[in-house]
Amino acid sequence: HPEEISPAVFRKTLSDSLPKYMIPSVFCRLDEIHRNTNGKIDRLYYKNLVNDNKLRIAFFGEDSFSTV
Repeated sequence: HPEEISPAVFRKTLSDSLPKYMIPSVFCRLDEIHRNTNGKIDRLYYKNLVNDNKLRIAFFGEDSFSTV
């Protein structure tokens, strides 16, 4: 694995070169980026992952959802 970096240091590093509104509120470290059959980043895979809340469940657990 590459060197681990704390979320605070990562956020600070991004804030040195990006405006505040472009810094994500949630970071998920990936060991490998999922690619499609053409070798490109599979944007549809990640879109579906986020829209189906699977990413949130995987990183934060079922109890991270608030019911109103």
